[in-house]
Amino acid sequence: MTTTQIDQLLGSSRQRKLGAGSLQTLAILDLCGGSAKLGVIAGRLCVSTAAMTSLADRLTKAGLVQRSFPKTDRRVIHLELTFHGREVLKQILSENSEPAATA
Repeated sequence: MTTTQIDQLLGSSRQRKLGAGSLQTLAILDLCGGSAKLGVIAGRLCVSTAAMTSLADRLTKAGLVQRSFPKTDRRVIHLELTFHGREVLKQILSENSEPAATA
């Protein structure tokens, strides 16, 4: 992926009032099958769990993810991509999936 393509992805996400961390979180969840532990996502983004909790709050408020708590260990927090979150990610990716022009 080129820097131009990354800039285009970020531009599309900013139009939807999503920052780079939000876009990366949606993409990570999608790659993980729609659900992952909050701590795992924080590790992949190289942010603290406190920062990830704040990001999760914003994504939950926007209806893009939801939290779930396994019955076996209520201390663990999972984030799950919602239908709306999948659709938003799909739109961002499809807007930027045109092949790069070759010279």
